[in-house]
Amino acid sequence: MADSAHIQALVDAQLALMTDGARRDALTRLLVPPHAQERAWDYGAPGERYPYWVVAEAPERGMILVYSDRGFGPEMPWGFLFTDAPDFATLGMDSQWGWYLEEAFVNSGLWEGETGVDEAYHLSPQDRFPPPPTRRELLARHAWAIGTPRLWLLVIVSWTFVALGIWMRITGWRNGDWAIGFVILCAVMLSAQLALVRRH
Repeated sequence: MADSAHIQALVDAQLALMTDGARRDALTRLLVPPHAQERAWDYGAPGERYPYWVVAEAPERGMILVYSDRGFGPEMPWGFLFTDAPDFATLGMDSQWGWYLEEAFVNSGLWEGETGVDEAYHLSPQDRFPPPPTRRELLARHAWAIGTPRLWLLVIVSWTFVALGIWMRITGWRNGDWAIGFVILCAVMLSAQLALVRRH
């Protein structure tokens, strides 16, 4: 089960994602030591309640910023809740919850500065922090830029030697059997080079 130290670490991580210094400072001024509370969950069984953690307070606005891995979490664990009316003593609606603490802060109206439609908090975690590409994806992505020039160079060099060996065999230059062996050797070298390119 999460404790206050764990929640504080999550808050710190969320602050580190914020690139707007003024907005981060404004949010920081509202932060409080994380403490647990619980409220009714409107979308479950009658009387169902879920815990959440208060991480910031704006009492003059009747609002708190919270974290919860229940209810709308863990997909959207950061939200804003109202404190100044009994009718709002629930975990609220999905429009009050989001992916990031910054998102909850802005959507709550506690941030009165400028915002943009292209800000990072509009992106889901999957889009904002995509997993690193796999080795196969890297190979496919850079095959033309890296692998293909090397491949063609190796092919040209190898088949140049193959052509030389065939010419030696046709003209009877020195030992024809040696020329055939040379052609076979070049073919083996080409195969090995192709395998090396595919491996890297």
